[in-house]
Amino acid sequence: MTTSLLEHGLNGLNAKQILRLLFRKFRDLCNLRCISIIGLAFLIVQFLLLILYGHTRCEGEICVTESRNTSSFYSIFFWNWRKKGPLLPLCPTIPPGLYGYIKPSTEVLTWAELESKFLNLHYGGRYKPPNCTSRHRVAIIVPFRDREIHLKIFLNNLHPILQRQQIEYGIYVVDLDLKVQFNRALLLNVGVLESLRLHDYQCFIFHDVDLLPENDNNLYTCPDNPRHMSVAVNRLKYKINAMNLTITRYHPGIARYIMLPHAKQEENLARFDILKSGKVTFMRDGINTLKYDRLILDFRRLLTYIMVTVNQTEIASGRGIRYDIDTSQG
Repeated sequence: MTTSLLEHGLNGLNAKQILRLLFRKFRDLCNLRCISIIGLAFLIVQFLLLILYGHTRCEGEICVTESRNTSSFYSIFFWNWRKKGPLLPLCPTIPPGLYGYIKPSTEVLTWAELESKFLNLHYGGRYKPPNCTSRHRVAIIVPFRDREIHLKIFLNNLHPILQRQQIEYGIYVVDLDLKVQFNRALLLNVGVLESLRLHDYQCFIFHDVDLLPENDNNLYTCPDNPRHMSVAVNRLKYKINAMNLTITRYHPGIARYIMLPHAKQEENLARFDILKSGKVTFMRDGINTLKYDRLILDFRRLLTYIMVTVNQTEIASGRGIRYDIDTSQG
């Protein structure tokens, strides 16, 4: 074929004619069955690479991870070859860089100042220790409404503590449409589901935005039993008995928090009736009945911001009976 092409080339064939001749030669050598076999082999190789590389934990920022999960054969293959590095040892059981008692800072920095202070964070408020593999993957869920100053103070205090504790973590601030009455429990459930869609967390810590820890020995880790974190500011003595779970607590000298001042919100007059019925309803009402629409999912330097809305009438009547959201998004 090469000799033939050279001879034709000497006779004045242009580039278009040469390409056409090449196509005819290829068509003569490879019929439709050959093309089908090549295509099937390509799909098998791509499927195997997806199994090997498509479910690895993200190594970079969340936005990059999400695009990689739906990327092409080329992207998946070369991303993983490029990003693989040496395996890191497990972080020590007791982090070596803890201070003990710390005085929380109430300084209100601008968003730009905060972002420049924590350049080691991945977008979405995600962090993993650079020199070891963390023993704990923790999602910090923060129900939120109109507390921007508190949020800035909270992030300025919590990020350094979590990093000294060598925890792999993400901070998820979950907001509710202003047209809907604030519902803290609903936002906590939303935070669990949304964070799990983004990373394989082992446990969740539900954190009020106005509580600042005073001791970094109060570890934000994943114990075997539920842990009550804010012992020293607790106003209600309560136990979770419905599932026969043991609640663990650090000593009040360690699990100390200060509470930032804030205006008292309008109380829900039915809250005590709801609490009393919790033992009966919690098995059938909660995450398994959660129904909402996500309005915003924003990966910021210091946090992942989520805003949702719900049907207030359905919640009031107890008809929100299932989790219903498009899981192809995000």
